Amino acid sequence: MYIQPITSNNVSMGAKPPKQSSSKNLFKRVAEKLYDTLPDATLKESDKGLEKKKSIESLIAHPAVNRVIMGATAIVTQPVIDAHNPRVDEKTRKTSKNRTMAKIIAGTGVGVIVRDLCYEVVQRMTNLEGKGKYSNALVPKAYLKDYISGVKNIKSYRNALSTIIAIFVMLFTNFLLDAPLTRLLTNKFNAKTAEKEKLKEGKEAVYA
Repeated sequence: MYIQPITSNNVSMGAKPPKQSSSKNLFKRVAEKLYDTLPDATLKESDKGLEKKKSIESLIAHPAVNRVIMGATAIVTQPVIDAHNPRVDEKTRKTSKNRTMAKIIAGTGVGVIVRDLCYEVVQRMTNLEGKGKYSNALVPKAYLKDYISGVKNIKSYRNALSTIIAIFVMLFTNFLLDAPLTRLLTNKFNAKTAEKEKLKEGKEAVYA
């Protein structure tokens, strides 16, 4: 019996890639020439610049300062969004704006205090050179064995640990402090808004 061989029309994987246009090759050669003519340079920062940069990074990484930055960003953006919400009426926009401002102020204030207190406690309990009973109670054993490594990494460790502790503490302060303070500030802001509306209506009635 005769079996017809199977033929394949697939393109061979070893086929040559299509040639690039001469204009592209010319542009590539010119770019390479220009790159080769550039002199080698090394950017070097001064010691003062590096120290300043490290101090700024350390300051920003502090839990309390970090919370202030978050609160400042929120107070600048979120109330503006609420004040220009087209889905609700003007009265609702103002009330929503007041409540958002109150919530941000209360949350930021309590958050800064809690995080700063937690950091102070952690700092006192992570003193590598401390001789007190609890001076290095929260210091990892690896840092105690390798003092140089401990000094190098202790700041980052304090920031991380105090932030974690503060988060757990704020699970309670959110109900005990944030919520009542937010309600109090919201009522005050709403009262101010109502007072402004009355003054505005009085002026419009006088000039009508």
